[in-house]
Amino acid sequence: MANRSYRSGKKVSLSISNPGEWSQDLMRTWMAIAVMVAFFFPLTITVILFNGSGLGLILTAILAMLLVVIPNLWTKGSHYLLLSLWIGIAMDLGVIITSFLIK
Repeated sequence: MANRSYRSGKKVSLSISNPGEWSQDLMRTWMAIAVMVAFFFPLTITVILFNGSGLGLILTAILAMLLVVIPNLWTKGSHYLLLSLWIGIAMDLGVIITSFLIK
């Protein structure tokens, strides 16, 4: 697939001709997933287990992780990336605070 901008006067952006933009979106997606899965989820589970809280908070932490992972893999780095990451982080912080209050 060639870039046919010489015929129509418009610049056509194809993913094959512009792999840099696609790879940056993919990198952002994997970084958001890595931040959630490698940092916030283990931190939240550790705090929950040290405080002796119940299964409901563990399931909420798992739901927060899935809220980040599934949309980011499904949409491949669209505008939902930061929204789902911030909602997931807010849910994790809420679970951490709740586990301290239940203790």
